[in-house]
Amino acid sequence: MSDIKDAKVKSLYKAIMLLNYFTPEHPLRSINELSELSGLLKSTVHNIMSTFSLNGIVVKDTISGKYCLGNKIFEYYNTLISSDSNRPIVKSSMNKISTISGENVYLAIPSQLQVMYIDAAYPYNNFFSRSIIGIKADMYCTAVGKAMLAFLGDDYIDRIVEKGLYPYTTYTITNKNDLIVELEKIRQRGYAVDNMEHEDGIRCVAVPIFNREDRITAAISISGPSPRITDEKVLHYSSILLDAAKDLRTKYN
Repeated sequence: MSDIKDAKVKSLYKAIMLLNYFTPEHPLRSINELSELSGLLKSTVHNIMSTFSLNGIVVKDTISGKYCLGNKIFEYYNTLISSDSNRPIVKSSMNKISTISGENVYLAIPSQLQVMYIDAAYPYNNFFSRSIIGIKADMYCTAVGKAMLAFLGDDYIDRIVEKGLYPYTTYTITNKNDLIVELEKIRQRGYAVDNMEHEDGIRCVAVPIFNREDRITAAISISGPSPRITDEKVLHYSSILLDAAKDLRTKYN
């Protein structure tokens, strides 16, 4: 992530950074909270939030008096999606994979040493899947993350290791040497597996998506409860995903 010293307009940088404190775990934030988290004066935070609210970027909750992200964010997201010529192509492939596998299918991209989930496809009989679009996760413990990390170079790997390998579960890889061995396996076989490394009870299979210039652009995964994603299913799903990624490679800009 860029530092404030790199910002040309530092006041704008500080204002935008306040939006990063609104997360799925903390959708509502008070002026006091934002001030403590950012180190900015309460008066400064108040002025920024008031300005954002004029544009619908944030909204003040009438009951709690706290702020949350506003509908303007949805407009920005819709504009972003509409400008991505690759999305309809990938979405069609994701829907087919979800129908064949009967499991959730996710699309993720690299985002500041993490992955960000940007799209999902769900089987017709899955009515209770939580949306993870826009959510970030660490690369070293997710299938989509490891699928991309294996091809992003040693410097990228070193930066992630330096940041720390937090043990989300008892299965999380927390040692650099173990991670390097795992990434080499991924390069050889072409797909990655999250064996309950990020979340207990969830197993995922993922493959990287390269564009026509042989550059990593994203990763696509099949995810489901670990009892359903057996070793046999891993092999079957990896084959489906590899075929899809090969097809997308010829179409991805």
